[in-house]
This record gives sequence, C-alpha cells and structure tokens, in this order.
Amino acid sequence: MTTTRARDLESIVVAAAADKDSINSPDVRRAVEEAVAGMDRGELSLAEKVDGEWKVNSWLQQAIGLYFRLYPMEELVAGPLVFHDRLPLKKDHAKRGVRVVPGGIARYGSYIEPGAVLMPSFVNIGAHVGRGTIVDTWATVGSGAWIGRDVHLSGGVGIGGVRARGRGRGARREHDAHRLDAHHRRHQGSRGHVQGPRTRALCRHPRHAGEDVPRR
Repeated sequence: MTTTRARDLESIVVAAAADKDSINSPDVRRAVEEAVAGMDRGELSLAEKVDGEWKVNSWLQQAIGLYFRLYPMEELVAGPLVFHDRLPLKKDHAKRGVRVVPGGIARYGSYIEPGAVLMPSFVNIGAHVGRGTIVDTWATVGSGAWIGRDVHLSGGVGIGGVRARGRGRGARREHDAHRLDAHHRRHQGSRGHVQGPRTRALCRHPRHAGEDVPRR
C-alpha cells in the first residue's frame, strides 16, 4: 500500500470516528475494510518503530473500532469448531507459511509473518507476530501488540494490547527475545512495556511481571 493511499484512508477513518452517523457511508466502509485488510497483509501496522521510537498509529485503532461496528454477530465455523463473533479467523496458513497447531487462533486483521508458529494460543486483531516466533500454549497476543522475530512467548504468557483509544501503546517484544514464566503463573506484559533485543523477562512473582534480566 502506498503512503499516499494510507494517508487517504487515515483521513476518512479519523473523520468517521468523529461522526458516528458516517458509519453507513460506502466510502467509510471501504476505507475501514481496506485498513484492516492492510493490517492483515502486514502492509499497515498499528505500531511501528520510527527513528528508534515506538509510534502507535491511532487511526488504525479507530479503524478497528469502526470495523466492529460495521459487522453484526454471526456464527463462524472452523472445521468442527463453531464461534459466535464479529470477526472471521485468518485463513490460508499454509500459503502464508505459518504453522498453526490445532487450537491456535489468529483473528482477521492480525499479521503473522511466514515462519511463525502458533501453538494453541490466541492472536488478536491489529497484532503483529514476527518470523520465527513461537506463540506457545495458552499464550495470548493482544490487539496492537508487536512481537518481533525469533521471540519465544512461553506457555501462559499474556501480552497486553492497545485497541481502545486513549490507552497509549501496547507491549512490544523486539527481535530475538525469550519470555519465561518460572513458576507457571500467568505472566502479563503490561501496556507500554518494551523488551529489547536479546533480553529475557523472568517472572519470579506476579508483581515482578515485566522485569528485564540480561540473557546468560
């Protein structure tokens, strides 16, 4: 997607978010659908690194909110599984080069790079998961969370998202990091937390969630 087109979409989405009645406009619907499709393909990102600093593209947060308003609840069927939701699940995992073990769920509008592995886990709309990353059993990646390449999110880890407006930035896990839970408790990465390259976050106690410890 070109920068010009992204800016055009941004202007439409921002205006629509400020005018609730505009949600019924065909132009708004097309813009919102194109924005979410762009995130699904990895062409747009709710969070991106600019000049060494993380930036949240708040207009994409708004696009996600509008997307939920556009679609009613419906029954969704995935093999023997049946859901009742507004968003479909991602498809064509083999074509995308992503390994998804039964029980692994990624919602439409998230971006999973080729080479990533989803164990029985959950990735929300607007999230980014990098190549070579393993989202392990019962781990969750929140909307807007950005997970870099070659990261291991171990079993039960929860990475906070940032879908709603005014919540600041979501958690970020940069490339080549490991996430561990030493006592098998659910480890929550809080919003705004950034884990840098080649670091290890070790949860010794729930109140220490998010602590960064150098890799040995």
